[in-house]
Parts: sequence; structure tokens; C-alpha cells
Amino acid sequence: MKNAFVFVSVALALAALYMLQSFRTLALAGVNPDLVLVAFFLILFSRVPRSAFLSFLAVFLLFVLFVTPFWLFGACVLAFLLFLASFFRRSLTAYAFADYFFFIAFGTLLFYAFASLASNMGAHGLAFSLFSFSLPAVLWLEAAYNLALGAVLWLFFHQSLSRALAMKR
Repeated sequence: MKNAFVFVSVALALAALYMLQSFRTLALAGVNPDLVLVAFFLILFSRVPRSAFLSFLAVFLLFVLFVTPFWLFGACVLAFLLFLASFFRRSLTAYAFADYFFFIAFGTLLFYAFASLASNMGAHGLAFSLFSFSLPAVLWLEAAYNLALGAVLWLFFHQSLSRALAMKR
């Protein structure tokens, strides 16, 4: 029963963060943080079993599909990035906080690179040029904003989330 309550609570928190992100509630000077990316990396580095993490990812994708299907492509890019990160998280420095920060910064950059590359492939097919994809200039500001929010989330939620999500395997 406790695991179901924790699962539903985390899923609702992810949905709330997604809605805050969609409505640009925390945007500063035109920079909107990627709250869902930061939250998923926090879950990933909170010693969560892979099955639970993939379940959260699947529930999130279903939520996006039914609530805002326009953003499904971006959510799928995010899911692909998180899926890759789940395999590489144990092969870095072994300091969870440093790895978390690395994945937020690198994840923000890769998210925009994959999204831009995929949109060019959608527009031009396989005959696109790698030099034609663009990254927005605000990307660096968003990466810094994501890192700042990531630090706040880590300080306030990492320990409690680790204990709550330490589900029996």
C-alpha cells in the first residue's frame, strides 16, 4: 500500500511540474526551465529500481499523450534521453551529486540537439545537413537555470525521495 501511495504521489508531482512547465510559470526573462527533466534526473539518482523509474516514465508519456498531445514528440525525446541516462548513470564519478549535475547540464544540451536534429529529419527526410540544425542562444541560460533548480530540488528532496522510493524489489 505504501508503494502505491508513493508511486501515485510522485506521478502527481511529475504531472504538476509538467503543467507548471507548460504554463511557463517559473519563466525568468524568457527562459523556461525544464522542470520535468530535472525531476526525472532527481528520481534517477535517488536509488530507484529501474522498473519503478521506467514505470514513472511510461505514466508520464501517457499523461502527455492524453493531456497535451502536441508535446508528445518532445516528451519522447526526453524519454529517450532519460532511458540512455539510466544506463550510463553508474559509469561516471560515483558521486551522485556531481553525476546529477553533469546529467542535467548535458541532458539539457542533448535534449535540444536531439529535438532540433529530429525536427530537421522530419522536415527534410534523411537528406538533411548536420550543419543546418540550430540550438537556441537561450540554451545556456536554460542549462544554468536547470542546474540552479536541480540544486534546490537535490537539497530539499533527495534524501526523502531516496527513502520513499526504496521499494522492495
